[in-house]
Amino acid sequence: MNFPEGNHNNKGFFEYKESVEKERPLLTAEPRLITIDGVDGLGKSTIAKKLANKLCERFGEEKIILASATKLIGSPKQDKLGVWAKRENISHSRLETIYIAGVNRAYEEVIIPALKDGKIVVVDRSEVDLLRYALWRNDEDSFKKRLKYIKDGTVTHHFLAGNRIFLESNANDVIKNLTNREHKSSSDPQSLEEVEANINAQKEAEKQMELLPYQGKVNVTREEIMRVENESLREIYLNEVVEKLFNSLDLSDADR
Repeated sequence: MNFPEGNHNNKGFFEYKESVEKERPLLTAEPRLITIDGVDGLGKSTIAKKLANKLCERFGEEKIILASATKLIGSPKQDKLGVWAKRENISHSRLETIYIAGVNRAYEEVIIPALKDGKIVVVDRSEVDLLRYALWRNDEDSFKKRLKYIKDGTVTHHFLAGNRIFLESNANDVIKNLTNREHKSSSDPQSLEEVEANINAQKEAEKQMELLPYQGKVNVTREEIMRVENESLREIYLNEVVEKLFNSLDLSDADR
């Protein structure tokens, strides 16, 4: 082991030790973890389900898990947080804490147990959403807090997706998709300008995620999703997109 020159029993050694610990990446990339992110109205959930089905065909249904980190459903603690989040008159700061805790619980109760069991996990909306929403709301304090929690491993229990998929689309297609949504959300962008701001926030969130220090390898795929009006043609198109995404994954360790 190499140490800096000088007396290792003095203050200099402890300063050296502290600096090394600060520089050491706190996140480890896991190739079996696949996250799918993008702005609202892209069809992420549909693509996530199709990709999970494609992986089932390759590796078997028992080896694939489809999860969501931000929908506050999927495990007992997430479900409870989801109930709290829907309460009226809940403060912004409290809601902030709930969503960070929700992502944390998704990793703790669903994602990590599946990974430890040798499964491949597809995550529809990941911790990137935490950064995007803070940026979209121009909430600098929340953004800094969330970025810190992600960087130090608090949110994801020190895991990072080894396969990260970022879906993109133009603002006009997104606003049309949102307008035609069967189940609308009050948090959805309501205008073209809001969609454009959301897209810019997503790009910045992606940039911040790629700047994080980590151990291992992260395979990033970007794919632009077009709006297809005809339902049957849309199904064909989405199947082609999923095939492309499937082929882009780095799952060299998945057969072990």
